[in-house]
Order: sequence, then C-alpha cells, then structure tokens
Amino acid sequence: MTRLIAPYLETFESYLKIQKGASTHTVRGYLSDLRQWDEHFSTAGVTAFEGLNSDHVRGFLGARDDCEPATLQRKLAALRTFLEFLTREKIVQADVSRNIPSPKRRRKLPRVLNEEQAATLAATPQALTRFLRRDQVLLEILYCCGLRASEAAALDWQDISWSEAQLCVRLGKGGKGRVVPLLPSALVALQNLRDENPGDLTGPILRNFRGTRLSTRWIQKIIVLRARQLGLPQHTTPHTLRHSFATHLLSNGANLRAIQELLGHSSLSTTQRYTHLDQKALCEEYDRSHPLAKRSK
Repeated sequence: MTRLIAPYLETFESYLKIQKGASTHTVRGYLSDLRQWDEHFSTAGVTAFEGLNSDHVRGFLGARDDCEPATLQRKLAALRTFLEFLTREKIVQADVSRNIPSPKRRRKLPRVLNEEQAATLAATPQALTRFLRRDQVLLEILYCCGLRASEAAALDWQDISWSEAQLCVRLGKGGKGRVVPLLPSALVALQNLRDENPGDLTGPILRNFRGTRLSTRWIQKIIVLRARQLGLPQHTTPHTLRHSFATHLLSNGANLRAIQELLGHSSLSTTQRYTHLDQKALCEEYDRSHPLAKRSK
C-alpha cells in the first residue's frame, strides 16, 4: 500500500530539529501524529499529494471526535507544519489544511498555590542534609525564578553570575535563552550547595545520588513528595510553582511584559492567562470581604 507521508519523515525530522529548533518532545509527537495521518490517507486511497483535499483532513478529525480538542489541535498542527515544509520544498503546490479551523480548545486556568502555601513549600528546613540542600535549591529556582522542570535540570554551575545575582537559562523552550534575577535566598541556597564540593565548579547543579544530572521525572517526584509532607494541595507540581511565580508577581504589581520575559514566553497572549487568575482571586476576595456579599450568604 502506497504511503504518502512516510518517504519524507526523515528529512522533515531534520527540518524540525535544525531549522525550527523544536524540542525532542515536539518532534516525537509530530512524527507520531503524521504516521496516523499517513495511515488515514492510505486507507482513504490517497496515493499522491495532488489527490489530497480538505475533505480527507476533515475526515481524519471527524473520526476522532472523542479526543480532547487540544489533542486534535496538535495533530492538525503537525500536518500543517509538514505541508508547509513540503510547500517550501516545492513538493506540493498548496496546503489543503490551511482553511480548516482548529478545534476549539477549552482553556483551563493554571492551578496555583496562594502566597502562604508557596512560602511554606519554599521555606528552608531546620536541618539540611546534602540532598535537602539540593532540594532547597530546586524549590528556589522553580518558585523564585519561574523555571520549568526541564530548565532547572539543565542548569550548570557556569550558568550562575554571582556578581550580578543572575541565572542564565540556556535551554529554554524552543531553544530560547533568557536571564533571570536571583533573590538573596536563592543565592544563599546555591552557595550552601556549592560549599559541599568547592572544587567542583562545573557540570550540573542538581545531581542525583550517583552524581549525575537530576532528571525531570525525579524533580517531579521531589516536589510532589515535599508538598504531600507539608499537607499542600495534591495538584502541586513543578509547573504549579512556575504558575504561582507568575501569578504572585502579577498580583503584586509586576508588569505583564516583564513577566513574559522572565517566563520566556514568545507570545504575550500566553502570559495574559495569568490576568484571568488574578481577576478570579480579586472576585473571591470581594465575596469574602464585602459586607453585603457576606450578608447574602
């Protein structure tokens, strides 16, 4: 059975990695989605791109109406990016997916901790062992710097500017770097961790018991366990701390553009969802505080 997409997957993978700077996760997801598209087009009897039309694309999406809108959006994005690539290479004349609207996505507000909960999680334990010092550094850079778990895992000692009190995030999403300030508490935590091995000023900051780089999976486990021990919400994850970082900055008067830069968002619209969280918190505070709201309850 003739395959439409399979012959181009290898060159498309190189295009994603080299020219688009896509993450490993994105590349893996797109290739998996495209194999599903390929199967669908083959079943539909499409043997050449000239015979591909928008009805074939709609048929694929319609057959998966039980999927989450976000999943369908990603699958459509994978096809669009692939056809865009083939158009640039002059393999196809037109992208038949462009006129098909993306499935509407139900926008969920990020889950966050309140300021008291975040402070409890980031508080320094009285007795600090070797791994507790490491975990304290992890909490500081997740909540005080707003880093993703993958960005925290990728940090090396050379990424710290001690004199400027700054952290260089080299491996951000999409390969974009940025610089974020370090609070005094974060600098102290980092200094305490470095003092354990004063001769080792290179390599990863966060290490496992073997001395190698801590994985994002272990970072997830550390945060979940720490939150559970402190009786914090079960949904607490590394990304919860990143969301809390942005929300608390906004509620305390930080500029939205500045938050965008600190988070490393390429689009301001991504950062703007935190304004909805701030508005929700404002309404809840109003309901708790206004005399007439209290009386109506």
